[in-house]
Amino acid sequence: MSIKVSVVVPMYNVEKYLEACLDSIVNQTLKEIEIILVDDGSPDSSGKIADSYAEKDPRIRVIHKQNGGVSEARNDGISQSHGEYLYIMDSDDCIAPEALKKMYNQAMKSSADVVISDHYMCDENLNHPRPAHFFPEEFVTDDIQIIHKLRNMAIFEGYSPFESKEYKGLGIGAPWTKLIKRSLVTEHNLKFDSYVKGVFDDGLFCVEVFQKAKKVSYIRENLYYYRVLKTSLMRGFNPKREEINDRIFERIRNFGENYSCMSEIEGPYWGRVFLNLRFLFIAYFCNANNKASKKERYKEMKKVISKKVYSDMIKKVDISKLNSSGKKMIILLRLHLYIVVFNHFERKGEK
Repeated sequence: MSIKVSVVVPMYNVEKYLEACLDSIVNQTLKEIEIILVDDGSPDSSGKIADSYAEKDPRIRVIHKQNGGVSEARNDGISQSHGEYLYIMDSDDCIAPEALKKMYNQAMKSSADVVISDHYMCDENLNHPRPAHFFPEEFVTDDIQIIHKLRNMAIFEGYSPFESKEYKGLGIGAPWTKLIKRSLVTEHNLKFDSYVKGVFDDGLFCVEVFQKAKKVSYIRENLYYYRVLKTSLMRGFNPKREEINDRIFERIRNFGENYSCMSEIEGPYWGRVFLNLRFLFIAYFCNANNKASKKERYKEMKKVISKKVYSDMIKKVDISKLNSSGKKMIILLRLHLYIVVFNHFERKGEK
């Protein structure tokens, strides 16, 4: 049987959600798939659950490895894949029964390197799904300018090539919103970057994918159920978040230099710096798990904001590309009303 889609799923401490995730994959209406589960040294029962599914379904292979982070786990799964297309999803989420068939059929119909689909934003129990649509209409494009705008959107979502007031989801840089031709990844040796410690590694990967893609298609259907968890790498307490931010900014600048496109991505770059500063408040300065005193955290926040990358961003970020709360934050920072911004995130962190 020829394998149409390789589904790669990294796993770490997801025993609570894993069975629902795996059930949604094995019950796909597209049967010609392989399922590669990468147990990233998980200390809970995730590995055993994966093994039990593999015993029942010959399409499943489980890779057990020492913990090396989500980027390394994804890369290991890709290296063991054989499908015509790749689908990389998170182990705490689920996909609709016809997700892979619809995306694969569109790939065949359009000869696209990348097929994008929409998703639902859900609570921890997958309740109250809120549909998010990236774009107002479906499309197939080989226009390199549009594809490069998709690349820019993966850096910061405000730079979409097609305006859509409906969009209330995550960045288009998430790998689970797209089916990717495996040869595009292997021939260009594209990898998830462990240098950024699992934060925005998926975005950096998709920036490279859009840089190399020749044709992209979008189907306007919600095919993925994303759990919004407070313990995620983006939102959970992370005392190393400032260092990780610096590494992300370094990688984006390196990308711009390598492809001589820094002028094209400068706006999205400042948007990304803004967004990562916002997450620095959420994941560190005003996180309920930060046990430093408020005075100490505020002093550290002011010191960090004075760094050149953030002070430049406050001046240069295109405020028209931000949502209403982002606009307010930048205006307050430009007026040096740091305490107002700090107190806003402090109140949110207490909830």
